[in-house]
Amino acid sequence: MRSILLASWALVVLSVQFAQALSATLISNTVLDNNGIYFVSYDGLVNVNSFQTVVITYSGYQYAAWYSSSRTATIARRALPSGSWASIALSHNLTVNDSHNVVSLGISPADGTIHVAMDCHSTAL
Repeated sequence: MRSILLASWALVVLSVQFAQALSATLISNTVLDNNGIYFVSYDGLVNVNSFQTVVITYSGYQYAAWYSSSRTATIARRALPSGSWASIALSHNLTVNDSHNVVSLGISPADGTIHVAMDCHSTAL
């Protein structure tokens, strides 16, 4: 039992030291859509939930995804570090006002394929 407590204490100390070594610096802010959809449901916001992966970096590009004011799923990208954003509207509209129906992105490191999951809360895939 003592070794488990010591190991736990060591993990706490290492975690605190690691967290103190991290830092972040704001480089810039970018507005991608002045009229992105906004509503509150389930105590969350559709375009800014903590479990949502909406900004991702891969192979020199930064990608973002959201629902526009017309409820259209939108994806944008820019070349890093400061390229202009280009966006495309997907052929899908948000079906219901449920903040869990977010747009999330993933990119396959094997071939660079962009994977998009959206509007599928409580829906069989």
